Amino acid sequence: MEAVSKNHSGIFFQDLTTLQRRILSRIRDEGASTRDQIGEYFGWDRAAVSRFVGPMLSQRSIISDPPGYRRRNAKLSAAPSLGWAIGVELGFRMARLGIVNINGGIEGVPLELTFAKPEREEIQVRLNEAIARLTGEIPSQAFLGVGVGYSDRTMWSNPQTRLAPGITSEMFRDRSSGNPTDHHFHWESDAACAVLAEHRYGALKGYTDGLFLLYNEGIGLGILSSGKPVLGHHGDAGEIGHLPVSDDGDYCYCGNVGCLETIASPWALVDKASRVAHSTGPFGQALQSSITFPQLSTMAQNGETFPRNLFVTAGRALGRALAISATLLDPSIIVVGGLIGERNSNAILLASTKESFRALGAHRISKSISITESCLGNVAVLTGAAEFVISKALAFPRP
Repeated sequence: MEAVSKNHSGIFFQDLTTLQRRILSRIRDEGASTRDQIGEYFGWDRAAVSRFVGPMLSQRSIISDPPGYRRRNAKLSAAPSLGWAIGVELGFRMARLGIVNINGGIEGVPLELTFAKPEREEIQVRLNEAIARLTGEIPSQAFLGVGVGYSDRTMWSNPQTRLAPGITSEMFRDRSSGNPTDHHFHWESDAACAVLAEHRYGALKGYTDGLFLLYNEGIGLGILSSGKPVLGHHGDAGEIGHLPVSDDGDYCYCGNVGCLETIASPWALVDKASRVAHSTGPFGQALQSSITFPQLSTMAQNGETFPRNLFVTAGRALGRALAISATLLDPSIIVVGGLIGERNSNAILLASTKESFRALGAHRISKSISITESCLGNVAVLTGAAEFVISKALAFPRP
């Protein structure tokens, strides 16, 4: 990708000393920092700060705004070109991949793949090809690894069923020497990736406890607790889509009855609309049997009764699930992302969710728990997947 090589400063993350990595990690954790703030954090006087920070400015591993070596109030930040990771959002029938720099910025335009059938073999082959294409655009010394945020726990939660072996042997070799490298490969649920990305770069930045409702083909909940994403013993924390919210609802593909996804997910709403479309009633005649979720959403926004009622009912279920989650986890903020929100023409769904959440949590402090929209939009998952890798690369024993 032209943007990667074009922005390269000449030094890579692996060239940094342990102390320089500590300084870099502090700047990434706290945001752009002045020399005095760095000195206060490490307990250094001004002379020590200049001694340690000066070489990093000279080698351009950190950059100053405004430029200059002696500006005490200048903000110092990590050079984006120190390293890159590949972030992957792996949905049920799609994948989105992007090259993410060490500051969380996406280089170029993400790749998007669609799968005719959600079969593991096809997905493995095509995803490996796409990852190989992107790794070829990154200098070997600057490649930190691959992070994947997956939706389908059934297919991908087992490490033995993930990508084909080539991803860990050939792609993780230095292309100049052919030797294995210390690149990282990380898998996590899509909601956990999204909540990490929003915490570092988006609507959850500055918060220690929050939730991220990821509303796509499935429904997941990213949990931020004490400043860290909660993953769970099996990596399944936040499986809110399979929270049973109705005793007499539809059967779910997981085997239970009344799961949130059977009431509120896009596939459930389309399924309900398709059933009505085959009926002889007035609303059935107005629908097409091949209706899509975006079409259904547009009809709801235009005030058509049946689609609008579908979205209102779905929002009530989402609000109930969030109220239960808030009661258990006590977040200070809830972020929603994916296909829910004003920008996705699903304002009805979001309004109904908020109303239900406030009503069911009225006995607590729900009015002080704001529900806001994602800042990162459809790149939240891939950004967070890459961030898991970048954070691993930066990890070191702390004092």
